[in-house]
Amino acid sequence: MKAFVIGLIFVLSSFGMAIGQRFIDGLSIQVGLAKGVPDRRYAFLEEQYPPGVVEFVKNDEVSLDEEYFISVLYEGKLTSKFRYTAGIGYALFVNDFTLPIHPYHFADQGVRIFYFNGVYHIHSIQPSIGLSTALSQKENSSFGFKALFLGNISIIKELWPYGWDYSFYTERIALSSLEFYPMVYLEHRRFQLELGYRLLYAKYRDDALANNGLAVDWYNRPKLRLGLGYRLGRQE
Repeated sequence: MKAFVIGLIFVLSSFGMAIGQRFIDGLSIQVGLAKGVPDRRYAFLEEQYPPGVVEFVKNDEVSLDEEYFISVLYEGKLTSKFRYTAGIGYALFVNDFTLPIHPYHFADQGVRIFYFNGVYHIHSIQPSIGLSTALSQKENSSFGFKALFLGNISIIKELWPYGWDYSFYTERIALSSLEFYPMVYLEHRRFQLELGYRLLYAKYRDDALANNGLAVDWYNRPKLRLGLGYRLGRQE
C-alpha cells in the first residue's frame, strides 16, 4: 500500500510538472504603444453650450490620442494551422481632447466652475483574445497574421483642466471600449513584433467629458498599435 501511494504521488507530481511546464512555455510578456487620430467632432456641442464654447473647441489644437500598455499573454495551439492567445494587461490612455468637463463625475470635487479638458488619463485593465496563423516559417523565425480583440475596463480616471495645475480624480470600474485589430507579426526566437490597424471600435459613453449622448459610439478613428513581446518559455 505504501509503495502504491508513493507511486501515485510520483505520477501525479510528474503530470503536474508537465502541465505546469507546458503552461509556462505558452507565456509571454508584451509591451507597446498605440497612437490614434484625435477626435475632432464638436457639432453635438452646439445644442448643449453657447457659441463661444463651440468656437473654442473648434479652433483649439489637439495632438494626443495615445495608449501605453503591458500584457501577460498565453498562447496555445488550436489546430495545425491556427494558434490562439489570451491575455490580461494594463493600459494607460492619454488624450488632450478640448471638451467641457463634467466636474460632478468626479466624486471628490464639489466645484461648479466651468472647465475645459487639458490632459486626460484613463487607467484600464485590458483583457484580450487573439487568433493567429503563420504565413511563412523558417527555423528560428516566422511571419504571420493575427486577429486581435481587446476590451478596455477603466478603473481610474485623472483629468487636468485646461490652464490649471491640479487634477480631478475618481476610481470607477466600467467597460469603456471594445477594439478589433487585424495585425501582422514577425517572430524571431523568443521575440515577437506586432503591428496592427484598428478596424472596429465601440466606445461606451464617458460622462467625465461633454459627449454626444450615445450609449455606444461606433465612430472609428484611425489608430495604429505596435507591440513587442518576449516569450518566457521554450518555443515549440
